[in-house]
Amino acid sequence: MSAGTLFVLVPPGRYTLNMPNLGDVALQQGLSRLLGETHSGSLIYDEWNSFPRKTWRQLSTGSQTPEQRWQHWRDSFSRQAASSAPLQQALCRLLFGPALAWLPLWTPLDRATLRRTGQTGREALQPRLFPALAARKFAQNLAACDAVVMNAGGLLADHLSRYLPGRLFALDAAHMAGRPTALVNYSFAVTRPELLAWVAPVMRAVTVHAVRETQSRDRLVALGVPAERILVVPDAAFAADTPVATRNKSNKPLIAIQVRGDREPDIAAWAELIAQMRSRFNARIVYLCGCRKYDPPVRKRLQDATGLDLTGEDEDLAALKASIGKADLLISDRYHGAVFATQMGTAFLPLAATTHKTDGFVADLGYTTAVLPILSSEGIVSVLAAADALLASRENTSMELRAKAQHLRSRLLDDYHSVIQSLSAASNGSRTSLE
Repeated sequence: MSAGTLFVLVPPGRYTLNMPNLGDVALQQGLSRLLGETHSGSLIYDEWNSFPRKTWRQLSTGSQTPEQRWQHWRDSFSRQAASSAPLQQALCRLLFGPALAWLPLWTPLDRATLRRTGQTGREALQPRLFPALAARKFAQNLAACDAVVMNAGGLLADHLSRYLPGRLFALDAAHMAGRPTALVNYSFAVTRPELLAWVAPVMRAVTVHAVRETQSRDRLVALGVPAERILVVPDAAFAADTPVATRNKSNKPLIAIQVRGDREPDIAAWAELIAQMRSRFNARIVYLCGCRKYDPPVRKRLQDATGLDLTGEDEDLAALKASIGKADLLISDRYHGAVFATQMGTAFLPLAATTHKTDGFVADLGYTTAVLPILSSEGIVSVLAAADALLASRENTSMELRAKAQHLRSRLLDDYHSVIQSLSAASNGSRTSLE
């Protein structure tokens, strides 16, 4: 068991509870439990969005190389972190302190930002308005810790095609401070080769990578990360609470669907699929929101187009899992939909995610049903055939999935012990050992 100080780069607890994406809530809940059981020392946190995101257009502006731009950022961070920033401090106290807490604008701003980002308006604005204060706070936490653990989630898989996440800047700051680092619970995918020059140096410097599936390990090795630094660790969501499943007792099969709202779905194809599932299986259809920010508009469009039997409401994590557990089949294009279905022992038909993460999870799981392409009118026949087979074998599939989920959950503790031990070994020397 460890006894040093870990600097954990995850959103704070209240933020986690308000996160719109329920997959993120689950992995944060699981990670918190795993660190609590594998690390006996203290934990310190920082707001994960303390650093800016840089779009590809911003990164490619001008003639500077990635190495020069990185050095410019490091110099800027060092100056900000060393500065007392008295003017920013005074303005921050004025704007966000009790003197102006009565302003009526905070309530609508908080309501909007909590739904979109899980933060209050003041929490979202502060690091952007006062970057020197954010940098100083981050540097102080680095000075107080023995090692850094970053919950990378999907930000190093889903979004690298659009921008360089602020988390990479935070990770580079940890490297500058000489702290061992662990990137945990993530998938890695770079769909724009131009970004590799930005990402590779930071990823190669990480002490230990704990990726969620084998395909991400292979991509990191191809990037030049030493294979001995990479562990394939089940998603931390498997350590989160799992409610007792109440099975559907109706004679009609209950089929749950999840359709991501952060990319444009083919509503006509989904409406046709729903009509054919009703006709072919005499099924009831429920739409389940995986993200309270993006998915409700899709649910409404499908309700208007098809008259869903059960629309589902904006659920919390426990209610979402219970709804999945009640279904006879889940058809989902969300990665965590497949994770939750495995936990709940519900047969699932996976549709492709934005990256390889669902394919990687399904392959490592040894699941018999292949990941199908995002639904279009041409793919309806394949989905119906796969759904037919899964409904016919759902009892056996349910038992197999429950057993696999239990195995993955039991693996997590051993794997996170290995992560902490790797940080412990790297932290001895000038810093107090974590052991």
